[in-house]
Amino acid sequence: MLSLTMEFLNNSNLLYNIFLKLDQILNLYLFEDIKLDRVFQPH
Repeated sequence: MLSLTMEFLNNSNLLYNIFLKLDQILNLYLFEDIKLDRVFQPH
């Protein structure tokens, strides 16, 4: 039972890391988009 819980926690951690990475990638793209907008449409 304990090993099953550990397994689940490990998988959750993996999922969490994947979501973190996705979040970083999305933020990077959004940031790039904002920079591009500023370059093409100077305020």
